[in-house]
Amino acid sequence: MFSKPEVGFEMNDVRIDGRIYKVLDLSVGSIGGPVRKVVKRSNARVTHEYPGRKYALPGELVPCDSLLEVQSRELADCDPQITRYHAQPSVIKVTYRSDSEVKSLKHVPDFLDFLGERKEFVEIKYKKEAEEPEIAVRTALLTSALPTYGYTYRLMTECDIQMPPARLANAQYLLRHSRGTVIEVVDYERVRLAFTHRTPITFADIKAELLGSHGHGLVCQMIIEGTLAIERGAPITDRTRIEWATAASQPPPPD
Repeated sequence: MFSKPEVGFEMNDVRIDGRIYKVLDLSVGSIGGPVRKVVKRSNARVTHEYPGRKYALPGELVPCDSLLEVQSRELADCDPQITRYHAQPSVIKVTYRSDSEVKSLKHVPDFLDFLGERKEFVEIKYKKEAEEPEIAVRTALLTSALPTYGYTYRLMTECDIQMPPARLANAQYLLRHSRGTVIEVVDYERVRLAFTHRTPITFADIKAELLGSHGHGLVCQMIIEGTLAIERGAPITDRTRIEWATAASQPPPPD
């Protein structure tokens, strides 16, 4: 197992277990994808197709190599900061020097997330695989070098995706109960008025049709987009409090 890399003592240099790795050249191919196919009947491993809400190719399913990748997209679809994402978006080529030896690698990240003006390549690995020397070196090199090219790089394991368990379970709950929900302008005003005249509001209130027969789906969708907020790290129950989260249109306190 490799120790944690040291980055930043010299531009694009990474030190791992006493060895220095230096990026000599890096190129990011055109963004699009998928640049490789993972969902095939002939695949020996189990693969998945996920109906991503923020997928950059509307109407198509997101190709995923593992259940962990599917779960990462469930979290992405519920993250208000992520506006869209690509799958297998580009080919990254890196030439680097390790001691006196020059090597090269080619890498296709699993996803590219767009977070406002920020673009982040995301690679999904189980922790045991992420600790393999080849993966550890690649992760350290890309984490160090990609910001120069306008991107960040993040490797996520089951520790990031499945912990705490309530965060993933809540994302799955919100996606399940908001499926097919379309929010009209009048819906935002109706919800705003509800928060103006009554706080706190809980899921029990919503299930009791405080906002009508479609209120449950409406609230779940508004939590997903960030207009409403809950404590994401605690399991959703009937007693879960729902808060108005949009500062620009914060309703006044109730009389």
